[in-house]
Amino acid sequence: MNREDFLEVVRREGLTQWPNLDAQHAAGIDDASRSLSTLRGSVVINHPSVRGLRMDLDASIGPKIFHLLRSGAYEAGDFDLYRSHLVHGERVLDLGGGVGVTAAYCALITGCEVIVVEPNPRLHPLIRRQATVNGVHVRIDTRCAIATNAMDHVPFYLHAELWRSTLVPEPHERYQQIQVETVAVSLLLQDTRPDVLIVDIEGAEQDLFHSAPCHLPKKLFVEIHVPKIGETASADLMERLTGLGYTLTDHRDWMFYFQAAKERL
Repeated sequence: MNREDFLEVVRREGLTQWPNLDAQHAAGIDDASRSLSTLRGSVVINHPSVRGLRMDLDASIGPKIFHLLRSGAYEAGDFDLYRSHLVHGERVLDLGGGVGVTAAYCALITGCEVIVVEPNPRLHPLIRRQATVNGVHVRIDTRCAIATNAMDHVPFYLHAELWRSTLVPEPHERYQQIQVETVAVSLLLQDTRPDVLIVDIEGAEQDLFHSAPCHLPKKLFVEIHVPKIGETASADLMERLTGLGYTLTDHRDWMFYFQAAKERL
């Protein structure tokens, strides 16, 4: 898929605007808020639509994500892509672990330990709990993956809604700034040599692939935050990935699935 074809997908699918989750899910979020107000500790529930996935949730995730997880709306397209394209025995490297349910599900499918690169320290207990409740192995790398090794540390912005913490702060949002240790993505890929790379880093994906890593995984899932980084940067990223030998073969919402050219596998 070339640049113009990718832009046509973005425009056709309506990916240039964020969904108004508060409006769409107002009743469910209110109910989740009431549930969390009386919750002591955590609660373990089965995912409503992903067979075999359990979730250990507490008040730290907030009512919006609690509702979206409980209803099955959270990252529903991502789960569908993983179910369709991951196979047993593959090694997965997950950049941006979120609350940990994605890594747990990937580990259930592949039967292998998933490496999660997540610089937000507030998310680490949640990620570990999702692995424990599902009986899978997840290893957390607390560094922040960036394009180069030019900086030892970078500012990272913690949001009250944990999943919105980012390297790329949005105007008019409130954050707590911390410093996090970095690792160049090329070195990370060389050291871990994954079969699958998942990238969901809230807009920082636009700068991640400016140079070609020595090791490139055969499968790549990238959440391209089109409304945040814009159509031009999104198309530039697509063009760089195509230049690295990837072909876009599937997508759900903002999560795009690429496969490496067969001659490079």
